[in-house]
Amino acid sequence: MELCTVDGHSGGDTRKAGKECRESYEIFRRLGSEQDAAIALSRLAVVQIDIGAYRAALNTLDPLLQGAYDAHAQHVYLQYLGKLFLLLGQYEKAASYLEKAIRDMPSEGVDCGTYANQGEALLGLHRDDKAAWAFQTALTLCGGTPYHQDAVRMSVGKMFLERQDPRAYEIMAPVQRPLHRARLELLKKRFAASQKHFKEAAQDSVTISDSIAAYAGLGQASEGLGDKVAAQRGFMLACAKIEATRDGLPTEYQDSYMAGADSGFVRSEVCAAYRRY
Repeated sequence: MELCTVDGHSGGDTRKAGKECRESYEIFRRLGSEQDAAIALSRLAVVQIDIGAYRAALNTLDPLLQGAYDAHAQHVYLQYLGKLFLLLGQYEKAASYLEKAIRDMPSEGVDCGTYANQGEALLGLHRDDKAAWAFQTALTLCGGTPYHQDAVRMSVGKMFLERQDPRAYEIMAPVQRPLHRARLELLKKRFAASQKHFKEAAQDSVTISDSIAAYAGLGQASEGLGDKVAAQRGFMLACAKIEATRDGLPTEYQDSYMAGADSGFVRSEVCAAYRRY
């Protein structure tokens, strides 16, 4: 029996990926293979996180959080807990879990995405110097992985822009993915190019977070072009996804979720922009 895979969500079929991971978990649990069961469970949580089923992900990861499984796979699910709490706007928890994941990772299993998420969590806590170190480590490890590398470059670039550091645009220049290319064009106030890339990103988004960012960005780019109809539609679609995700969360996470961001777009501000129309 092989472990389920979440790379590309089983060829883009999220339900199939989730089903495979749940089946893997049940089989390994019955066989008494705690390490494989824990990994399968954490991979199921990845699918749930990507589609915005954050309450389900919390429930899936709870047995791992409570230490119900052997510690051999601890670094695997700690990184997913960190990512989940980052998306929930719970930056202290996210930073804590990600720090533990980095500490516990075997040297051959270091994941650049974990460092990237740690940078975002530290940035949310205004610990810029530590965030810069985490981002630099992520850039070194990510190599030819545009998914993480582009996101890191945009985070570092925006941080440098706030510091009025002239290296900001040089760092962001190599980004390739439509979502981050669109964000770069938006920062440069090239609204037509930004709108074009955000439309591409909205069509290609796999995760709920990327989809929210794409529509929020589409709203901002369209607003920059003076296209109020397109702007309203972009903000409306983003806010609808945000509020649906928020309403599915336990009450204690709803406020922090709204204060959090998707690729730099603060959720409460996105919905406020929609309500202006």
